[in-house]
Amino acid sequence: MRPALPASALLGFCLLAAYPAQAAPITLDYLGLTGSKSGAITLSGSNRSVNAGTINFEYWGGGYPGFAAGLLDAFCIEPATTLRTAPTAYQINAGLGGFGTAQQSLIAGLYDFHYAPAVSNAAAFQLVLWEIVTDGGSGPLALNTGGFAVASGFGTALQTARTWIDELNGWFAGLDDPFASPYRSGRYEFFALTSPNSQNELTVRSLPVPEPGVLALLGIGAVAGSLARRRRS
Repeated sequence: MRPALPASALLGFCLLAAYPAQAAPITLDYLGLTGSKSGAITLSGSNRSVNAGTINFEYWGGGYPGFAAGLLDAFCIEPATTLRTAPTAYQINAGLGGFGTAQQSLIAGLYDFHYAPAVSNAAAFQLVLWEIVTDGGSGPLALNTGGFAVASGFGTALQTARTWIDELNGWFAGLDDPFASPYRSGRYEFFALTSPNSQNELTVRSLPVPEPGVLALLGIGAVAGSLARRRRS
């Protein structure tokens, strides 16, 4: 999709090394982009023309539950590396362990708050995700400064991305010590898809919603636990 930067090999190695192998690889076959917008970004001081949007794949193979064959949507988490459009083997890595604690919180927050409308705002979602994986944890998120910055383009998606970033910055500042213990999504299960031959991707599966009876039992358990703690104190 774009030329790789000189630092791409090192970045790819770092992300791959951070994830333990978890299952037989799957093969991803690139189908296209949904909701994409074009523009220019600055990445580690180098300007690049890119397309931001939801990446659509067909996949097969693999031994991870739920990854047998079908269609898969993902977002790029390695903007310094070119996406290989030919069928490519990817390793499935459950969770966000390849990222720092603050980045894990911000990614989970982004998906919890804005993944549902990402179909219509896919470019904005990708821009914010690129900002998080590049600069998250080094200070407040911003699309005009840091290792990742937007130089031009992307239409109205850029303003949407800026609005979401302002929301995420305020939300993150209100978390209890997010640098020590990451915020966990209650809605999505995360999978990083990594390859030494192509850019790494992030995909999710929705977590099952508890039945109303289960929610009631959880509520009763929480109340009982609170009463027990009060009696002990």
